[in-house]
Amino acid sequence: MTTRVTLALILGLVTGIVVRSSALSAALEPIGTLWLNAVRMPVIPLVACLLIASVAGAPDTRQVRGLTVRAILFFAAVTTVLVLIALLAGPLLLSPIQLDPSATAALRESAKIDATSAQSASLKNWLTTLIPANPIRAAAEGALLPMIVFSLLYAAGARTLNPEARQRQVRFFDGVASALLGVVRWVVWAAPVGVFALSVTLGTQLGGAALRAAAYYIAVLTGLVAGLGVLLYPVTAVLAGVPLGLLARTLLPAQAVTFSARSSVAGLPVLIANVRAQLPLPETVVGYILPLSAGLFKITAGLAWPIGAFFVAKLYGLTLSPAQLATFALGTLILSFSIPGIPSGGFLVQAPLYAATGLPLEGLGVLIALDAIPDMFKGVSNLTGYLTTAAALGRRAAPEVGRETAAHPSG
Repeated sequence: MTTRVTLALILGLVTGIVVRSSALSAALEPIGTLWLNAVRMPVIPLVACLLIASVAGAPDTRQVRGLTVRAILFFAAVTTVLVLIALLAGPLLLSPIQLDPSATAALRESAKIDATSAQSASLKNWLTTLIPANPIRAAAEGALLPMIVFSLLYAAGARTLNPEARQRQVRFFDGVASALLGVVRWVVWAAPVGVFALSVTLGTQLGGAALRAAAYYIAVLTGLVAGLGVLLYPVTAVLAGVPLGLLARTLLPAQAVTFSARSSVAGLPVLIANVRAQLPLPETVVGYILPLSAGLFKITAGLAWPIGAFFVAKLYGLTLSPAQLATFALGTLILSFSIPGIPSGGFLVQAPLYAATGLPLEGLGVLIALDAIPDMFKGVSNLTGYLTTAAALGRRAAPEVGRETAAHPSG
């Protein structure tokens, strides 16, 4: 899939640059539109079902509940810091990208941009729309944040049901989410066709500047996520109370699997085995927090999502207002917990967020195609972030684990 999408991007850009035919771009436009609609179609119900199933189905035991709360607070704090850094540094890092204003204007005219969402909204209006008067209407209009608020409130209500009724709710929404993930996999399979159609328009309007901008974006994003992964080493070593060399030896085999598979989940079993064998972390933390982190915490999302949004805005000659940036920041914080475990899952989840902030969905197709190289480094940094979380929570969990072991010596 990586090869197919990358080739589709290159072929589309070269075709657009060489042919420079608006007629060809117009002929391919319906194909790109169909694929973008398919990207958007399952996302709102998928995010809602994933949130409800995960929150309503969370364990009730006191020790696990305490670990879960601390882990989520840790996830949220780290993601918030990284989002703020990306929002401040993104425009500066991407400032060397210079595009012809007439070309970006023509590209903007060819894109599907929600003019209403693109307008600057007051903070008061933004806050008052977070709780939807009609959640069904909010879902139909693709209003992401109100749907998230409704989903969390629904999940909280489901937790008040008796255990049997609650489990029925969890099984239902988990089943719907699994079916929608099947639909999303079909959409991802068709990505090369959609990416080709979108990149022809990009090449037609921007010419050779599109290739230079894409190469620069890949270099910036790869450098950021790789740098984050390197920074996590000393932080994790201090939190875990182990030498840096031992930490590196523990991580390396799992990172090798992750890098080659482009999946941090693929490296998780190796990471768990090595941490159990080599690091002084409580078993409850190793056996629960590492898998929980793999399911919820993608540390690179806080950097990659805003940088991608700024890049798309740059391509289409758009300027994001403070209200749009606030919406994107809050959406990143919440949606990063619900990234489906499939290729390009993070980009698919961002589709309604782009619509809510007035960014063209066509830009997401471009980002998916450009993600092959950065994604390998994102996976490694995400995997390292799982261990950082476990190290941060390990010491506080140790007394609880000790009491539990004393009460149950057989383990």
